[in-house]
Amino acid sequence: MKKILYLIAVIFLAACGQKEINEPKEEKILAPLEITKNDYDSFFLKGKKYLLPLSYDDFANNGIKLNEDEFYYPQINKNSQAMANLKADEVDLGATFKNDKSHAMDIKKSKIIELYINNNGKNKDFSISGLAWGDSYQKAKKTLKNLHIDEASKDSERTLNYNTDNNYVSLYFKDNKLCSAAIFSKSYMRDESYINGEFVVFGQTLKFPFTINDLESMLATNININRDYQKLDPKDKLTIKIYSPLFDSSEIKLAASGLDFELKNTSDKPVDIKDAQVISVRSDNSSDISIGNIYVGASIDELKIVDKKNQNPNRLNIEGKVNDHLTKFIFNADNDTDYIYYADDEMVKYIEIINTKEQ
Repeated sequence: MKKILYLIAVIFLAACGQKEINEPKEEKILAPLEITKNDYDSFFLKGKKYLLPLSYDDFANNGIKLNEDEFYYPQINKNSQAMANLKADEVDLGATFKNDKSHAMDIKKSKIIELYINNNGKNKDFSISGLAWGDSYQKAKKTLKNLHIDEASKDSERTLNYNTDNNYVSLYFKDNKLCSAAIFSKSYMRDESYINGEFVVFGQTLKFPFTINDLESMLATNININRDYQKLDPKDKLTIKIYSPLFDSSEIKLAASGLDFELKNTSDKPVDIKDAQVISVRSDNSSDISIGNIYVGASIDELKIVDKKNQNPNRLNIEGKVNDHLTKFIFNADNDTDYIYYADDEMVKYIEIINTKEQ
């Protein structure tokens, strides 16, 4: 595993204008087993059943432990989180650890609130909601028929996202076979900090201003970017696409999503593009960005909740229809930050975060 704090599968959430792939022929499958309400929230790994959020000991007692040979944060600051790699002989996965206390804490005492699991030759007995590696997209839809699901597709890749009582789950299918999953505990999804202009990119909490170099320092890794442009002249802008850091090049080629970062040289002399200020971030179909409880694919109900919580002053404004299907919403946060959401009647389709001071 690369020197990255997590092995996140690239998640493709529904986006406006995506090209649908041809629906595979209906396959004959056995009817899924009846699943109780609680079973939807659980997953199985290394012979045991788990529920998020987890304590580190829940995994460690089953031989799944922090990979201390790779970089990780041994201490987590108060009310903060960090990502790390967990391993056993037959397990290799990424996890987000959350310190919800008002003081710094050993990472092993914090709670595991998110998991990123790939079919990478390990994690062979992983299953969730009655689904296992290699199961088809059609079987997943039938198994999850009692839940609200959202779908997205591009070329030979599909994503199925669903909400349980306690979790938000993304399942990723390649060539019609389940090959990765991301599980998020709803009770620990970010909430009120968005008002102050805070948002989450690649698992890290950010505020404007910041640079690509700043993001690299937080992730403790190098971010590969297009080097056709070495420097930016004063006031010049450039938009680059960045994928979840440190995927192998072969994995990047499979990636159908990423985040668009708009850079601007705010100084009076040329600067390296990694030292230019990030003035906006955009997500069309990636779950690598979130604002409070809102992400691409989140229910329109989350926007309604945000509106109710922010009536005095009124921060969420409806800008009107941008086409026959999407409505534009703008949330005015502190720190010269606007969150722009495009949504249909059911869900958020894409998100843009803007530093209004530098537009």
